Amino acid sequence: MLKQLSIYNVATFVPLVVQTALLPIFTNYLTPTDYGVRAIVLLSILTFQVFSDLGTNWVIRSKYYLLKTNYEISVLVSTTLFLSLIIRLIFVILIFQTKDIVFSKVFNSWSFQYSFLLNLQSITFIFGFIRNTVLPILILQEKVKRYTLLLLSTFFVNIVVSLLLLIKYDLGITSLFYGELFGMVTFAII
Repeated sequence: MLKQLSIYNVATFVPLVVQTALLPIFTNYLTPTDYGVRAIVLLSILTFQVFSDLGTNWVIRSKYYLLKTNYEISVLVSTTLFLSLIIRLIFVILIFQTKDIVFSKVFNSWSFQYSFLLNLQSITFIFGFIRNTVLPILILQEKVKRYTLLLLSTFFVNIVVSLLLLIKYDLGITSLFYGELFGMVTFAII
């Protein structure tokens, strides 16, 4: 059990250590304004994420051991995936239709670039529906190595893409959004 616990913690602590080590690089290329824009866009999406998750993680955890067959488990998983996807798609359509109206009134300096970043984060948000279902299943099935590999792969794709686009292609804050998107797509593929 100690070995499994330590492997689960690797998926948590490695990203923290790497992010802390990379902080001087990111702060060298990004301005405080960039971080403010990122925070506003993330906060906008997180507001919708709270409502879109509907506690799927806890539903899976509470029902998983009550189910007796693999068919029942697959029905639970496919249902939560489908509902989560539909709800997220509805929220993203709502965001796309209202973002320029709502955000231009709330933020005086709202621009096309901010709108584009919100679009990128919205697409990342759509892919997130898989994460809330897959991770609890991996934990309940005690697939520790797969869990850790999945999270670390996602994280490192995110970091590598972000750094590449930031340093080599000078995309600024946009590189962080692309990195996160590529990381989430990697999660969906794996």
